[in-house]
Amino acid sequence: MNSFNKTLDQAKNRQKRVYLMAGGTLLAALLLMTVLFVVLRGTLIEINPGDAKENAVYRVVRGLGFCLGDTAYSFVGDLVVSVASPGFKAESAVIDAGDLGKVFPLELSELPGHLTVELSGDDTLGAETSWRIDNRVMGPSDRLEIELEAGSYTLVLDNPFFQLKQVAVEIVRGEQTALLESLPAVNGVLNIGSTPLGAAVFLDNERVGKTPLQLERSGGKHGLRLVLENYAETLEQLSITRAGPRVTRNYQLELKKGRVRLRLVPRGGTLLVNGVQRSAPLVLDATLKHRLTYMKPGFYPETRTIRLDVGQEKQILFQLKPEMGRVEIISHPTATVLIDNKEFGTSPVSTDLTAVAHEIILKKDGYRSVVKRVRPKGDRVQKVSISLLTEYQARLREAPREFTNSAGIKLKLFVVSDGLTMGAPRSEKGQRANEFEKKIHLTKPFYAGVFEITNRQFAAFDPKKASGPANMPVTSISWQEAAAFCNWLSAKEEISPFYRNEKGKET
Repeated sequence: MNSFNKTLDQAKNRQKRVYLMAGGTLLAALLLMTVLFVVLRGTLIEINPGDAKENAVYRVVRGLGFCLGDTAYSFVGDLVVSVASPGFKAESAVIDAGDLGKVFPLELSELPGHLTVELSGDDTLGAETSWRIDNRVMGPSDRLEIELEAGSYTLVLDNPFFQLKQVAVEIVRGEQTALLESLPAVNGVLNIGSTPLGAAVFLDNERVGKTPLQLERSGGKHGLRLVLENYAETLEQLSITRAGPRVTRNYQLELKKGRVRLRLVPRGGTLLVNGVQRSAPLVLDATLKHRLTYMKPGFYPETRTIRLDVGQEKQILFQLKPEMGRVEIISHPTATVLIDNKEFGTSPVSTDLTAVAHEIILKKDGYRSVVKRVRPKGDRVQKVSISLLTEYQARLREAPREFTNSAGIKLKLFVVSDGLTMGAPRSEKGQRANEFEKKIHLTKPFYAGVFEITNRQFAAFDPKKASGPANMPVTSISWQEAAAFCNWLSAKEEISPFYRNEKGKET
């Protein structure tokens, strides 16, 4: 064998060894993968919803294992697998030993879309915008920022100074949607009047005419100012809204003011300005006449008429003169006279008093004191004439003419001054020997029953003796029983008994 053939054989042997080594390595790898797939038991991760699965990325974040596509493999123990997909929130799940080799479901949540809406135009008015999405109300504010689930929505923009506006909005998950919206205007009308007429009208600091005036303006807030010589400025903010597009005002302009400082002597009286009670200091309309009156009980009132210039401050002194009135007091009989608890001697009394309320008291032993109140007048004499009553006369006058007592008996007061005749004449049928006529004189008034005592009234004292009809007079009772009834009635009325009880009998 020549050297060339020997070299060729050696090369062929080396090539065979390379092929054998490569084949052995490949076979070992196939055997290893077969063992891994059998031993490791791959777990299929099933993603919902379906559109999240297409671009999902799987990875093992904890545990000994790996992911191939949507299948997770574990060398040993549990795995924590994380799955992320565009437009969805990333989720992590634990695949324990019991789930290995099975289908493992995993739910991904959609990421919300982000909606931003801004308004063009006046930011001040825009701040009063309310936002409504599918019955969810937000605001008021001039900007809306909100997260929404993917889908179609109707956005309603509600501002009181503009027309309602509806906007269709399409929200894509995980994406930002930005809108710039303008609100449709409200066309309004302003009617401005004043008394007196001719006042200059300024709207939003721009002179627009004189009253009466009608203007067209869009919805919003408008600053109004009315100016007229010698009258105070009138300021108001007017609002033209969707609910009230027409605004009417008729202003009663007030004159500019002057000021009055008062010195009042004595203090504590009543101050009237044009007939209306006021208090100092006074701020009054300029250029007009004003009638000022100061009064106090016991003094003559004083009145001044003034006219103030615009911005003028005027000092006025009211110094009232005391008002005195004469009072003449007479009484029968004569009595001690006290006026406001001060003794003025014995009636008759004549004295001058201030024109305020005074209390006059007349006192005399054995007589009821009399109190009178008088208010003297400076232009006339006031006379007080009083007849004093004895205590007995006073009590008699105060006593009721008739009354019904606690037993239901109606009584009447009798005052006998000329005496009366008791008994019966001989000629009267049924007259008894001890019923002879006799003139008597009563020293005290008395109450007597208007009607006879009834069975009902007597039954309250002794039910056994009142057996007849309730409203008929009680009969068949003795004098002793009648006297005992009277004493029972006295006790009931809390007065002293008239009849004495001796040995169980009334005497």
